[in-house]
Amino acid sequence: KGLTYADPPGPLVHELTYETEPVMLVGHNPFMEDLTALMLTGSDEKTPVSFGTSSTACLELSGNQWVLKWVLHRELIPDGEKD
Repeated sequence: KGLTYADPPGPLVHELTYETEPVMLVGHNPFMEDLTALMLTGSDEKTPVSFGTSSTACLELSGNQWVLKWVLHRELIPDGEKD
């Protein structure tokens, strides 16, 4: 509950401010983009981070502001050596 693509991100953002340990969230769009937007800008109407398939983002709470530390998209990872 609270992590589906149609859920509002506000309640989760509120809960995350009380976490004292690192948290990993796995989900789908548009929820993940809305959640990240709300955390970084205060509005889920803006999209500062675009999540494609298998994208990962690291955010950190610094004081009372969420900060984007890094973003990784699968297109940036080499396929590895081919035989």
